[in-house]
Amino acid sequence: MKKVIAILSILVTGFVSVVPLQGQGATKVASSIGQFLKIGVGARAAGMAESFSAVATDVTAIYWNPAGLSRIDRNQLFFSHINWLASISYDFFAIGIPLGNFGALGLFATSVQVPEDEVRTVLQPEGTGEFFEAGDLAIGFSYARNITDRFSVGFVGKLVQEKIWSMSSNSIALDIGTLYRSRWHDLTIGIVLNNFGTKAKLSGRANLLYVDPDPSIEGNIETIRAELEMQRWELPLNLKTSISMKIISSEALDLLAAVDMVHPNDNREYFNIGSELKVMDVLYLRGGFRGWGMDEAEGGLALGGGLRMQVSGTMSLQVDYALTDFGRLKNVHQFSFGIGF
Repeated sequence: MKKVIAILSILVTGFVSVVPLQGQGATKVASSIGQFLKIGVGARAAGMAESFSAVATDVTAIYWNPAGLSRIDRNQLFFSHINWLASISYDFFAIGIPLGNFGALGLFATSVQVPEDEVRTVLQPEGTGEFFEAGDLAIGFSYARNITDRFSVGFVGKLVQEKIWSMSSNSIALDIGTLYRSRWHDLTIGIVLNNFGTKAKLSGRANLLYVDPDPSIEGNIETIRAELEMQRWELPLNLKTSISMKIISSEALDLLAAVDMVHPNDNREYFNIGSELKVMDVLYLRGGFRGWGMDEAEGGLALGGGLRMQVSGTMSLQVDYALTDFGRLKNVHQFSFGIGF
C-alpha cells in the first residue's frame, strides 16, 4: 500500500508539473533573481542536455534530484568548472558520504565570478575611474534516504547570495526530490521541486542617498539620509518531472534515454531530451536537446562524452566533457571530475 501511494503521488505531481498555467500570454522571462541557480552541474548532465533528474544517482544528485544521493555506495568528491557566457567563471564542488541504513549526506558550494569592469554613467560614458565586480554564491547540505529498495526521498537546504559592486542580496531555499525505480527496463521516475525559498532584494551603499524633503522651504535640514526601497524578487522556482529508461541493456552496451519536463516560474514549460551510450562501463557518448518550448531560447543542442577508470580496488575516477550550443551566443565547454573512494 505504501508503494502504491508513493507511485500515485509521483504521477499526480508529474501531471501538475506539465499542465500549462492559465493566462500565460505574457512572457515571464527575467522575472526572478538568482539566475545562476539554473546553470546545470556536471558535464555528464550537460552532455545529455540536462535531462538528468531521473538519472543522477551520484553526488551531482545534490543539484539535480537530492533523492538520488541515497543511491551512492561510497564516498564521492566532485568538481566542475565552466567558462560560461561573457567570460563568466562557474565552479561547483560537492562531497557525498553514504551513511548505510541511515541514508546519505552531501555538502556543496557553487561560485560564480563576473570579470571586473569599469563603472560608466550617463555623464561619464568613458568611465568614472572606478571598477566593480559581481559574483554569486550558494552553499548548503543535502540528506537523502531510501524508503524502500525502489523509492527514495531527499532534500537540500541552501543559502543563496548575489553581489554586484556594493550591493548584495541573501535568501534561503529548499529543494525536495523523490525517485522511483521500477524493474521494467530500469524505468525511473523523478519529481523535484527546486529553489522554494524566501524572496530577495538588493541592498547596500549604492541605494543610500541624501535628499531635501521639501525644497520649497529654506532653512530646514536639506541633507536627510534616505534609502531607496528595492523590490523583492522570487528565486527561480521550478517543478520537474523526469523519466529515464534503458533502451538497450547488455554486458557490452547500455543505451539510456531520458526526458525532463520543467515547469518554471519565470518561463514557459519546456522539455529537455537526452541519451547516453555506455560502452563496457568505460566509454560514454552523450547527446540531446535542451529548452524545447522555452521562451527566448538560444540554441539547445548538446553533445558530450566521458571516461570511467578504476584506479584501484576501492577508487574510481570519472572525467566528462560537454559542448552546449547557445545559438547567437558562443558555445559553452564544460569539464567535470568525479572521484569515488
